[in-house]
Amino acid sequence: MTTFEELCHKVYCAANITNIIQGTSSRTPNQENRQQRTPPWRAQIERRITTLRKEIGVLHTYLVNRKLGKKVEKKVWAYARKLKIKKDREYHQHLRTQRYQENNLFKNNQRGFFRRLSGGHGNQQAASPDTHKMQQYWSDTWTQEGSHNTEATWIEAEKSVHLDLTEMTEITITEEDVKATVRRLKNWSAAGVDGIHNFWWKSLTATHKVLARLIKGAIKDPTTIPFYFTLGTTLMIPKKGDLTNPKNYRPITCLPAIYKILTSTIGHKINTHIKTNNIMSWEQNGCKSKARGSKELLVIDNTVTKQAKKRLKNISVAWIDYQKAFDSVPHSWLLEILKIYEVHPEVIQLLKCLMSTWRTSLTWRDKSTSYRTSEIR
Repeated sequence: MTTFEELCHKVYCAANITNIIQGTSSRTPNQENRQQRTPPWRAQIERRITTLRKEIGVLHTYLVNRKLGKKVEKKVWAYARKLKIKKDREYHQHLRTQRYQENNLFKNNQRGFFRRLSGGHGNQQAASPDTHKMQQYWSDTWTQEGSHNTEATWIEAEKSVHLDLTEMTEITITEEDVKATVRRLKNWSAAGVDGIHNFWWKSLTATHKVLARLIKGAIKDPTTIPFYFTLGTTLMIPKKGDLTNPKNYRPITCLPAIYKILTSTIGHKINTHIKTNNIMSWEQNGCKSKARGSKELLVIDNTVTKQAKKRLKNISVAWIDYQKAFDSVPHSWLLEILKIYEVHPEVIQLLKCLMSTWRTSLTWRDKSTSYRTSEIR
């Protein structure tokens, strides 16, 4: 009888053998098979380079030839203001000094040069937090146990609204369910600790029937799920501000593809139950399938603002930003709301078991640590 672990070993071996035969990399797909399209980030950089070349050309012309038209002089003054150079008698010399400094920075520290072009400060952006501080900050965020207010009046109101809700039927996982889940996954998303990309689960279709049986068995007995399924690798992506401060990083956790297939398949069943019973309010757009919550709200905000401006009407708008909203939701509340919505007890028990084993390792700016959180609560 094949287990989750045995199935992963077979898929990993099949992927490696295929790469050896094809002479391709085991980490990335064949670049020739990728869609020949310039990615947005590259197009943005190329437009920025084109703009900078125009500015450099105007400044160079000014430095070698003082007899220029007023239009060119206005452009030079505008560029100088961006560089925070004052217009005085030594204006010409300041531009030469600035050019020398930029050339020297590009020669010795290209990363700092490009960060400076984007408006940042090279030395500050290149800095990174102390390992202990980074571990301590995120450990305090993730491992601090919390619980929701069980006596809140709005919770009792929510329970009374769904008092007559029909309990979710027992989940039956079929091969078609697994195929539908796998189709929704991106081929080459970052792999988890098992090193298996989604592409191989899509290509090796013989695994779908086995996966359906294993997921169905996991719902009955969560202990059949290997311990490493819930071990993540968290990449700390720098945001704006002082990058020596751990809070100025956004965590993105990579998990094994098979774990995502398991949870996504079950999540789809829960979502079907919610839609069938019309549980989710129509105003809810976040964490909702086939929804573009942020974009929709921005379009509404833009439309309302334009109408108010056009008709000369007063308008008041408030946006509420919850700091670390997803990191601060108690697991006790997640389980409680599943019970209120009459999700099947076996599914709740499975999710409770999985949440109790969540761990992760941290990686940032080419630094990594073997640090593991004992529990992510």
